[in-house]
Amino acid sequence: MAVHIKAGDCIIGKRLVYEARKAPPSSLVRKSGKHRGVRGKLYDAKCWIETPIQKA
Repeated sequence: MAVHIKAGDCIIGKRLVYEARKAPPSSLVRKSGKHRGVRGKLYDAKCWIETPIQKA
């Protein structure tokens, strides 16, 4: 299993799970059209993919 620990590393998945020491409130961001998403920061966190993105 790959462990990404450098600044700028990215994890992509349909559903991600995280454990963090601190997670401040998230903010709304614009995705596409009227769709919105959330963005926030996690401190001292570990994330993993629970459901991967399916390729068409």
